[in-house]
Amino acid sequence: MFSRNIWKTLTTRAQQSDSTSIVVTRKNHPLSRKHISPNALKVLYRLQRAGYEAYLVGGSIRDILLKQATKDFDVVTDAHPEEIRELFSNSRIIGRRFRLVHINFREEIIECSTFRAHQDKADTQDASQGEIQSDNTFGSIEEDVWRRDFTVNALYYNVKDFSIVDYTGGLMDLRHRVMRIIGDPLKRFTEDPVRLLRAIRLAAKLNFSMHPDTEVMVRTQHALLSKVPSSRLFHEWLKLFFHGYAEVTYRKMLDYGYLDALLPTVTKVLKDRDIATDQALFNRALKATDERFAAGQSINPGFLMAVFFWPVVCWHEAQLCHQKLKPAVRFMRAIDLALDETTHLIRLPSRMLHMMRSMWRMQKHLQDPKVRRVDNLYAQRYFRAAYDFLELRAESGEIRFKWPHWWRSYQAGSTKARMRMLRKLQDQQHARRSK
Repeated sequence: MFSRNIWKTLTTRAQQSDSTSIVVTRKNHPLSRKHISPNALKVLYRLQRAGYEAYLVGGSIRDILLKQATKDFDVVTDAHPEEIRELFSNSRIIGRRFRLVHINFREEIIECSTFRAHQDKADTQDASQGEIQSDNTFGSIEEDVWRRDFTVNALYYNVKDFSIVDYTGGLMDLRHRVMRIIGDPLKRFTEDPVRLLRAIRLAAKLNFSMHPDTEVMVRTQHALLSKVPSSRLFHEWLKLFFHGYAEVTYRKMLDYGYLDALLPTVTKVLKDRDIATDQALFNRALKATDERFAAGQSINPGFLMAVFFWPVVCWHEAQLCHQKLKPAVRFMRAIDLALDETTHLIRLPSRMLHMMRSMWRMQKHLQDPKVRRVDNLYAQRYFRAAYDFLELRAESGEIRFKWPHWWRSYQAGSTKARMRMLRKLQDQQHARRSK
C-alpha cells in the first residue's frame, strides 16, 4: 500500500499521544489522480483556484488504498455552502441537520461539505442524551477530522501537492484492517446512533475487525437506535443489505444483536418455530440479493423484507388454527397481523408493504393454481417477485419443486405450450374433484 519507510513514520505517529498530523507525500503512497473521478477533480481545482482549501475525503480514499472499486467521491472545503453554490451553477444546498452542497454532473453527484467544528461548538445538542441535532458550525480541517466517524474514513487527499493527510491513525488502522471510531466511543455513538449500524456495515463490506473499544459499544448500545427517526433507520437499512454484501452483514447483525433490535418479532418467531427451513430461506435470499447486485440487476428491498417476515406470517397462521376460519380467511388474517408488526424501529413505506402483501397472497394461488386464474396471476404486477419467492421456498426445503417448475415452464412456453399445460391442469383438477 505504501513504501516501507513510511510505515516506520506511521508506527511512530501511532505511539504518540498528540494530534499532530502525518502527511504522506506523493512518492510514498499509491493514490493517483487517475483513480479519482474527473468531476471530483474539477470541483477540487475550482475551489482551490477561488482561494479555498479543498480536499478529497472519506470512503473513496479508503477504498482506493484497499484497491477496491469506489463510486462516491466527497469533497470538503473551508468554503461555506453559499460560497460553494456561487462557484457551481449546477449545484444546490441540501439538508438541515448537516448542510451540504450537491454538485450535479450528468453522470454523478459530487457531495461537497464545509469543515465542521468541534462537538462543543455544535449548534444544537440534546443535553439529556448527547445526540447532535444540528451540526452547522463551521471550522478548520483540524477540527473537522474529529467530527468524522471512523479513523479509516478520516483521510484527506490534498490535490494541491497530491499528499494524504492523516490525523487519527487511520492509515495504520487501514493496514491492520481495524474499524475504530474517532474519540470517546460512547460519546460518539450517542451523538449519532446510526454509527452503530455503520460500523457493522463497513466491517462487513471491508472484512475488517472492530477495535475492542468500538466493539464493546456496538455490542451493548442497541437501545440508542430508539432515538433515531425511522426514516434515517430505513435509509441505513437499505445500505446494510443492498450493496453486495448482504450475507456477511446478516451474520454480523445476528452476532451483534441488531437483527433482534430492529426486527424483534422476526427473531422471536425464528426461536419459537426453530425450523431449519426458515434460516435456509434467509440464506438463499441474501445470497440471491448479492448475486443480483454483482450482476448489475435491480434489487427491490420489499422482496427481502417479505422473506424476513414470511416466518411471521406462517407463525400467525398456525396460531389462528384453533379459530373456526376458512383457510383463505385465516391466511389473510395472518398477513394482516404480520404487516402490523413490521413497524418497530424501521417504518416501511406503504409501497413496500403493498408489495409484501401481494407476494404473500400469491403464494397460495401459485401453489394451487386454478385454470381460470392462471392468466390473471401471470399478469399481476408482482408476479415475478412472487414466483422468485416461491422458488426460494422450494430451494430452502419448505415446499416441493412441483409448482415452481410448473410456473417456470409456463413462463418459458409458447402460446400453444401454455394452452396444453392449462388443459392438462384442468384434467388433473377434474380428476381430483371426482374422487
